[in-house]
Amino acid sequence: MSAGEIGSHFHMTGATVSYHLKILKKADLIWETKEKNFIYYDLNTSVVEELLLWLKDLKGDESHDEKYKWSLLLGSLLSLSPILIGLLLWNQLPAKLPTHFSTGNTPDGWSSKAITVFGLPLFMFAMMWFCFLFTHVDPKRQNISPKLIRALVWFMAALSPIVVCSSYAIALGINVNITLLTYLIIGLMLLVIGNYLAKTKQNYSAGIRIPWTLSSEENWNRTHRVSSRLFIFCGLAMIANGFLDSNILLFFIMAVLIVIPYAYSFFLFKKGI
Repeated sequence: MSAGEIGSHFHMTGATVSYHLKILKKADLIWETKEKNFIYYDLNTSVVEELLLWLKDLKGDESHDEKYKWSLLLGSLLSLSPILIGLLLWNQLPAKLPTHFSTGNTPDGWSSKAITVFGLPLFMFAMMWFCFLFTHVDPKRQNISPKLIRALVWFMAALSPIVVCSSYAIALGINVNITLLTYLIIGLMLLVIGNYLAKTKQNYSAGIRIPWTLSSEENWNRTHRVSSRLFIFCGLAMIANGFLDSNILLFFIMAVLIVIPYAYSFFLFKKGI
């Protein structure tokens, strides 16, 4: 189509059409073809196709999203539920609430009532969605167990009322063993992760993502089978430590979780796996 034909369709002057065509040409959105005394313009369909593919990827896989619709909806309501509870208790809560604790369940950090009632649940809500979206944009998201993603969403959602309502309870004079609660939460998280770790295939957002596992599928699978058992063992040990409150046991658990998966993966790498 020539510039004159384009102008007749849009009731624009030739100079205006030429100006806009020049911009489109610089952006590689159109092709220019010269035939005798006329210049014809065509859409650069490769650019348009790339744009459509980009929009499709941005929208995401509908079937993938459908799997998590109810988990995200109910998880969002659960993570924001402390706001409603806080509003019901508003007149009974003090101006400052404990939000951080040292050893011995002693509060050593305080936040305003507004921050605790509104800020903490909103932060946990945002973290739940961040964890989901982080896996959602993974190019290999189909390799991540849907059960692991759901478990992660529900864990982050449940963490909000547990943490915030514990702060409410302590502020109102109710005794809550924060040390035991913390160990139980971490222990359960390790148990859940360990249960699904061996079933998680190679990806970029969930699992033991180190150079040797990412470069070899066999290395990934073997490392995650071993790590799965380690996480379950450490989860049980963490729950037990909630009653023992031993710093030595805590250090041992952390060392096992960090050192052994790395060392085992590197050992496999040196063997050519």
